[in-house]
Amino acid sequence: MKPNPPPSTGLRPWGLQRLPHLFGLALVLALLWLVLSGHYNPLLLALGAFSVLLVVLLNLRMDLLDHETLPLHFGLAIAPLLGLAVEGGGAI
Repeated sequence: MKPNPPPSTGLRPWGLQRLPHLFGLALVLALLWLVLSGHYNPLLLALGAFSVLLVVLLNLRMDLLDHETLPLHFGLAIAPLLGLAVEGGGAI
């Protein structure tokens, strides 16, 4: 007689293939927070880091992060365009 398998948690197993997307999300959120806040004192930096960590953990728990929700290759494609915008003084 076979033993019963353990109950499923409904979560997919996390592999190393999702780590770049996880770090990419954290980097995008941190940079966006820094640019939009404009405040760089230690308390607000710590609160910003906490909020980025909370959002990343919620994404991890909700299982929303994959290659379609955060396409890292898109960032590589748009980087030259952003460089041209900065070089041109934002006159796009």
